[in-house]
Amino acid sequence: MGIVYVGIDWGSEKHAVCVLNDEGKVVAERMLSNEGTFMTSLVAILGGGVRDVQFAIESRELPIVDMLLEGGAAVFTVNPKQAERFRDRLSPGGAKDDRRDARVLAKALRTDAEAFRRVEMESVTQAELRLSGRAAADAEGRFRFAANQLRAVLARYFPAVLELSSGADERWLWRLLARSNTPRLAAKLTRRTLEVVLRSCGVRRIDATRLHEVLGAPHLRAGEGVERACADEVGRLIELLEVLFVQRARAEKRRNEALEKVAESQRASSPVSDVDLTASMPGAGSMVVATLFGEAAPALRERDLAALRAVAGVAPITKRSGKSTQVSMRRARNTLLANALFHASRVAAMTDPRFKALYSAIRARGKSYGRALRGVADRYLDVLFAVLRTGKPYDEARGPSKPVLA
Repeated sequence: MGIVYVGIDWGSEKHAVCVLNDEGKVVAERMLSNEGTFMTSLVAILGGGVRDVQFAIESRELPIVDMLLEGGAAVFTVNPKQAERFRDRLSPGGAKDDRRDARVLAKALRTDAEAFRRVEMESVTQAELRLSGRAAADAEGRFRFAANQLRAVLARYFPAVLELSSGADERWLWRLLARSNTPRLAAKLTRRTLEVVLRSCGVRRIDATRLHEVLGAPHLRAGEGVERACADEVGRLIELLEVLFVQRARAEKRRNEALEKVAESQRASSPVSDVDLTASMPGAGSMVVATLFGEAAPALRERDLAALRAVAGVAPITKRSGKSTQVSMRRARNTLLANALFHASRVAAMTDPRFKALYSAIRARGKSYGRALRGVADRYLDVLFAVLRTGKPYDEARGPSKPVLA
């Protein structure tokens, strides 16, 4: 029996399944319900188990993918934009339905397997790291959104407090506003009270005397109605931020614990783990390292630099037509990886002499801030893979003395 190709178009309630033989002929097409009997029905359609069957599906984040992998199936995913192009090849007129999409996926896997990415069976620790990293990123995003809302409200009626906490994301500020949420009330607070607020939050960079001067200085005032409405909104946002602050800390703790489990599993087979080597890079904090090993573990394990450059959005897109050549930023990328590399390269460009020189050289060529950081990120990955290949932690004294332009 030849290879069997199965395309699955996953819906909210029903899922289209198309089965092709090795000659590309449709063997079966079904609409299966979103029930616990899905796998049983799928096996019945195939006339046996799923082992050695190749499945095409758009997303890896579906429970059916894990079940298929556990059953020994080969599962492949494809970018939704590529799937759309494959659909145009089958139906230039633009017709679309679930059955057709399942057939397109199966046919494309049979004829264009290089456009698909094979899904690997994850270990428990790897799955925990990937999902806990995403949860931490989501918690951080929610926290930042609420903090920005608070900042906008304070800028409307109480801008003085933003002089010492421009991001409105510090707990001492929330405690201060909980005591006195208007400029008039805040101006009446004593130095002793401010010292208690700062000390309770462990703040040392701000002096109570300086804070007292800022709050007591004359400043612009909003109308009484605006002030009352804004004060009520501030109270709501502070309650929300206190909850999000705790959730973010809890999510980051889970992520770091999962990262340590991955590092321990690597140390069992190697004197120095890849996690420890990556953490030696400048700018590679726990968020950056967890994102790299959560979202790009196969590329790091196989030392596939080209794959990581593409999925992280570092590799540019070149468009040539006749005498015209246009190079642009890659938009189809893993956003979490792209953000992690942005922060790593930004810190490296500020703290490490090698990357600082590279950033300055790119900027001297008239490139934008974003383009310069992408160049730093590209070189950053080169150095990271050199560190992983040699098994030695990063040392800024090694490597070329002159920056390699990217």
